[in-house]
Amino acid sequence: MRKFFRLTLKWLTVFPIILLFTGSLALQAASEPAPNQKLADLKIDLNPPLNPALQAVDADLRDAIQTLEKKFVDSGVVYEDPALTAYVNHLLTPADLGVPESQFKFNIKILKLPDENAFAFPSGNIYLNAGLIPLTKNADELRFILAHEAMHVLGKHIVFHQKSTRDQTTVIKLLDIVITPAASIANVYTDFQYSNFITGIADLTGTAAGLFYVASVQGYGRAMEVEADHFGCRVMNNMGKDMAAPVSFFNTFKQFHAKYVGMEFTHFASSHESSADRAKRAESFMPEGKKASDLSEDRAYMDATRDIRLDVAELNIKLGRVHRAIDALTLMEPIYPDNARIQYLLGEAYRRLEEDVFLSKRELVRKEWLIVCKEGEKKMKEEWKSKLLEHFNKSIQLNESFAPTHRGLALYYESIEDWAKSQASYEAYLKYEPQASDQRFIKAKIKLMASKQAEAVKATTEAVQEKRKG
Repeated sequence: MRKFFRLTLKWLTVFPIILLFTGSLALQAASEPAPNQKLADLKIDLNPPLNPALQAVDADLRDAIQTLEKKFVDSGVVYEDPALTAYVNHLLTPADLGVPESQFKFNIKILKLPDENAFAFPSGNIYLNAGLIPLTKNADELRFILAHEAMHVLGKHIVFHQKSTRDQTTVIKLLDIVITPAASIANVYTDFQYSNFITGIADLTGTAAGLFYVASVQGYGRAMEVEADHFGCRVMNNMGKDMAAPVSFFNTFKQFHAKYVGMEFTHFASSHESSADRAKRAESFMPEGKKASDLSEDRAYMDATRDIRLDVAELNIKLGRVHRAIDALTLMEPIYPDNARIQYLLGEAYRRLEEDVFLSKRELVRKEWLIVCKEGEKKMKEEWKSKLLEHFNKSIQLNESFAPTHRGLALYYESIEDWAKSQASYEAYLKYEPQASDQRFIKAKIKLMASKQAEAVKATTEAVQEKRKG
């Protein structure tokens, strides 16, 4: 029964949540360009004309968009950070795309979703899931992503795709398969914005369901995805940006696919080639002698996206996608060695791993899991214990008043039944966060720890007395 439960939880946690949002940008099919093909010679159809039938589809879609985008707002899942929103919106303009602003009025928004994807709607709104950002190290990588998504809008891809796949009953059934388990998991493991969004999407019907499914899950088919890749590379070249960026991004995604369970399940939605093939195609457009590894460091980009990277790491830890969080935080740690929150999150990540060894088994592909557990569970837990204490203690050294670290330590000490240290850590948490939303829970914990400590002292005293009598 336990084995069945673990297997069921693995599918419910990993499959729906990852499948839900990994579609339109990074996982679609691609084909190889002709040898020495020049970007300027590629056939890219901007703003294609629509016949009356397609105009009707377009009008239908625009009504559905309002429904969808209202879901985003109502669920609180849109990331409200004016500085970050302004930053990403200045990475790419209509002029950079080679179109007049009157033709393409677009707006880039970030969603508080940990999944690694981006998608665009015919309204011109381009949505970046926050989870995609940790997979980028340079602003040019994100520029390529945005240009790719812009092509889906400019080429009216969803209109043509929707016309050819109008079986809304099938779409709704598929969407239900993806969403319903995700909703149940989200309500247990994540914050209210994420669960509200998932359950809100589960209520979609008709054209809105089809639009969401195609835009964020299925994508637009081989030819249109290739066209979007080509356009993204051409925009980058015309802007004089680093042509190693698209290759670097696809290489990162290739490594991501190779490490984590669930990425292969996107074949459920549509046929596609690998990120390695897409990287190879993008590489054919790079200047001779340049390599993806030549992509320059971009401290300004890391600074602009630092906080959202930490938010994603925290949500991934809540979701049990702990190794994803550790990967992202390990990249950030040397850049921000004095950041107490990074140290806290690393400590929290290792605390979760030490608490439940099966988190790793559920998240990692078999090859990666065997590497992690090769020295056995006992050794693995000892290593994680050492790391969690190291990072928690470093967080306190950097900023003793950062309250979440004390809570993390309290939970760890409670798990090993060190009641005194647990009580002290809970008290420190409330000292630095007196208005914490969970203060009633913490106060109850403090009383419980005191009671446990008193029982332990009493038991020790009685044992000593019995020994003396003997």
